[in-house]
Amino acid sequence: MNIFKNNQIKFLFVIALINFLVLSIFADVRTPQFIKHEHISQVTDTGKLTAVAKPTPDNSAGTATTSVALVASKKAEFAYRASRSGGSIIPIINICDAVLSNDKSLLILLESVETTPKKYLNRLVFFDTANKEIVNAFEFTNSDTKYAKAWLTPSDILLIQEFNPTLDKNILNFYPLKTKTFKTPEFSYSLNKPISDLLIGNDVIFVKLEDQSILAFDDNSYLSATQCRGEAGKLFFTPANTVVNLTSKGTETLRLGSTKKLHSVDFNNLQIPAPLDIAITLNSNLSEILLGSNQQIYKLANLNTIIDTNLTTANNIIAFNEKQNFLLTISAKKEQLVLNSINETKNIDYNKLRPQSKTLIDKLFFIGENNENIMILCESGELFMLQKIRKKYTKTLLFKF
Repeated sequence: MNIFKNNQIKFLFVIALINFLVLSIFADVRTPQFIKHEHISQVTDTGKLTAVAKPTPDNSAGTATTSVALVASKKAEFAYRASRSGGSIIPIINICDAVLSNDKSLLILLESVETTPKKYLNRLVFFDTANKEIVNAFEFTNSDTKYAKAWLTPSDILLIQEFNPTLDKNILNFYPLKTKTFKTPEFSYSLNKPISDLLIGNDVIFVKLEDQSILAFDDNSYLSATQCRGEAGKLFFTPANTVVNLTSKGTETLRLGSTKKLHSVDFNNLQIPAPLDIAITLNSNLSEILLGSNQQIYKLANLNTIIDTNLTTANNIIAFNEKQNFLLTISAKKEQLVLNSINETKNIDYNKLRPQSKTLIDKLFFIGENNENIMILCESGELFMLQKIRKKYTKTLLFKF
């Protein structure tokens, strides 16, 4: 009897072991498991950028003659792979920021790697969203500064916040795309503190720093500055082209006078939820504003009354579709995108669509004639397109950096 029981136990153990092995092999096929990672300060240069000159601009074929991507393109063929961090199962790309041009034709990626103490290798990569080609790229070695964040103005000026650790200084550099070179900025300004928010108009750029000062620039020069009265918040324009600074201590209205001097013209002490992640105007007269704070979305009426403090809940507020009037967020499960409009919430199980990615989303961009499609840059370097066809989304791999 004991022999029978022992054999039975062995048999059950073998069956359990086989089931475990089968589940381990096919787990990724059935349910994508997302890889979490910690921030790694030291990343070695494992990337690669090469360029082969070509007599014809093949990399700009299929690009509209009026697009920003054509302005930035170069007659060469590029191969690029971003540096990746170690210390995780799936290496994470070392892209510090990525920006999309206003006409949606050009995606610009920034990479910085510390090669020796306080010396950096910086790369700029220009990706054409129409023909899915790298149309230009730059590599700068032994730099004293590293890239931190980037913005692109309507006049195609690339703004890059760079940090110099030796001088402990942040610098805002202005690079016009049409110059075709990014070694020396056309205009540079030293900042006392890092940038906490930046607002771009047609002919003026407002920069808010972590020390609560607000600076005004045009495309190639500094105009003026003022000290705001509230703590860290968000900037946006009013219909009268003034600037509102939403803070935890109140709302402050700023105006750039005819002499280009920036000054405060109004302030009320309405208590705004803090920390404020995003502030979005839903119409031109500022009668409705959405605020994102502490994973909660609030509605603000006419800059003076919070009328709804439980509109919806979001884990990470990512982007706003100004043409279709909804927020795009990432759910707690990480594999879902959530479209939050005023009247409804819709989940998109983006990673159940093939091809799949095993890492989290890094950047999101609305793209298409009516912003109906979503471009996704994942931490592992895949660039996907979610295209809406009727009421469903399809998923395409555009590129792997």
